[in-house]
Amino acid sequence: MQNTILEGLLFSHYNLKSNGYYNRELIYCKLKLKKIRIFFTNIVSLCFIYIFSKIEGIQYRQNKLLCVNTEKLGDLVLASDFLFSIGNSKNYDQCFIIIAEQYSNLFNWTKLGFVPIYLSKKKYKFNIFYRVKFILKIKKMGITTAINFTPERGWINDELVLSISAKEKITFKSRSVYLLKTIIKNNNKRYSSIYNNDDMNEYSILKKYLIEEKITLSFSKTIFNCSESTSRIGENLIKGKYICIAPFASDLGRTWAANNYKNLINSLTPKVKVIILGKEIELSEFNKGIKQNSNLISEMVFGLPEVINIIANSTLFIGNDSGLTHIAHNLKVSTIALIGGGDYGRFFPYKDNINTYYFYHKLECFNCHWNCIYKERFCLTEINFNDVLNKIYEIVKL
Repeated sequence: MQNTILEGLLFSHYNLKSNGYYNRELIYCKLKLKKIRIFFTNIVSLCFIYIFSKIEGIQYRQNKLLCVNTEKLGDLVLASDFLFSIGNSKNYDQCFIIIAEQYSNLFNWTKLGFVPIYLSKKKYKFNIFYRVKFILKIKKMGITTAINFTPERGWINDELVLSISAKEKITFKSRSVYLLKTIIKNNNKRYSSIYNNDDMNEYSILKKYLIEEKITLSFSKTIFNCSESTSRIGENLIKGKYICIAPFASDLGRTWAANNYKNLINSLTPKVKVIILGKEIELSEFNKGIKQNSNLISEMVFGLPEVINIIANSTLFIGNDSGLTHIAHNLKVSTIALIGGGDYGRFFPYKDNINTYYFYHKLECFNCHWNCIYKERFCLTEINFNDVLNKIYEIVKL
């Protein structure tokens, strides 16, 4: 089973197609290398957990919480209600959170109720001195409760939680794609509580925990950091009617075809202003084949607070199953989400929002974890272009 899942991950992570079909020989070569890397990182992490768990932490003077999630942008945004509810409750004297450093300006940390601790994943993986220093720093904080709230447990998040001397160590998953069976079994024994909700919607898992802990579920749009000015694209644009389109995702296999987005943009820009959001390298390639005109902003790269501000002020956001789509959904901006069926119901849809419209092509193989049995992901590629365009016209009233 683990081999099948890993192959699915490789399908989605690498562009390994030849004449429209996946190059199996190259895939299995990548699969072997990935399995070797997983084996060694698991063993090293197990040693770190064993050694550091033997080192005594400081005495507990306060009730301190540590939440850990060093994964993707969408994971953090999906968990924002969970974090806001805990951070603004009276259950803990102090709340800390470890996240990847590139998301340092995602939230207004004061309003969220957390003190952020930023982690360089690259340094943590390859610099042993940084790794040891980071773990010792956390151990000295006197954490009483540590929660690993990652949707998919990996060795970094397990190591950070299990190496410290917290009285309570909590996780919401009993299984993992990235941990060997013997390692996950050993790590599970080190957690004081495992909320075995492996097949539930991720938002519902976090909500269920709050209910059991008698913490009121709350939410706020103001926790996102959108204070940075967007004057670079003109205040008139921000105050006017425009559409945001984010045609990219960290996993290229989970995107609606680029040509669909290009045709969408070419259909819209004669009638309405459109801003394309993405990284420089993504935009450079994507702009080929788009008709440039005064209604289109497609070559500017924005920082995360600027992006949040642009999305918050837009008439409509269009994107894939990605972090920016999660932001638009949580800001309650009118959103068209093109999500496919690989993880349908696990991430999207979640959290009722009448302003979010989901598009996918229904197949019997939904929830395949993106381990596609076809030559292409028909759940995405067969989404009807005209259905999407007509919904845009309906929302924007074009």
